[in-house]
Amino acid sequence: MDSDYDLEFTNEDIMLVNEFIADNDSLSMTDYLKDKKKIIKDVVKKDVLKDIDSLWSFIMDQSYDIWKNNSMSRDEFLSKLSDYEKLAVKFGNFNYQVENGGLMQWDCNGYSEDLEDLQEFLTKSDYSKKDRFLGILDAFSNVKDAINKLDKYDDWYAEDMNTRWNSLETFDKDYYSFKDNWIEYFEDYLFQNMPDEYLEKIKEYNLSKINI
Repeated sequence: MDSDYDLEFTNEDIMLVNEFIADNDSLSMTDYLKDKKKIIKDVVKKDVLKDIDSLWSFIMDQSYDIWKNNSMSRDEFLSKLSDYEKLAVKFGNFNYQVENGGLMQWDCNGYSEDLEDLQEFLTKSDYSKKDRFLGILDAFSNVKDAINKLDKYDDWYAEDMNTRWNSLETFDKDYYSFKDNWIEYFEDYLFQNMPDEYLEKIKEYNLSKINI
């Protein structure tokens, strides 16, 4: 449920509302109030967020608090999260792993099970560089399939596997080239789609820092 936000009206706002009333234009009135409420809500969110370093990192920290205090598998951990949190965590894991060791590390540390979810989000998104991002994920998928088809008992298995992993270095570099742009986009996505309960979590966090 959305929280209530106080709507402040300027003289211009009041004149416009009166015009809608005079014209008996309830549809325009409804659309106008929705837009007005969104503007006010965004102002409130920005004010609350100014005291944290990053919304994305805040979501990650809040989510991982669940795991560090409990013994569970990653699947169990993810099942405890909301869809909003899971998306932030999965893309956060991708960014951290690829930034520190490439797509190979993302796979070796067990995070590539998120591949389809990342692809699904990007496909539906309006991210300007999504085709490049999807191309990177497709390249990973093709290399992974090729490795899975290798004969593990072949004398050249290790060399063939490493050759295929090394072929992904170009795609690692491609991700690095637009990573900052992606982070900016995804931070804005998380902001625009932040549930009200997360807004309350951040308010509580800010209060806890004041009371220390």
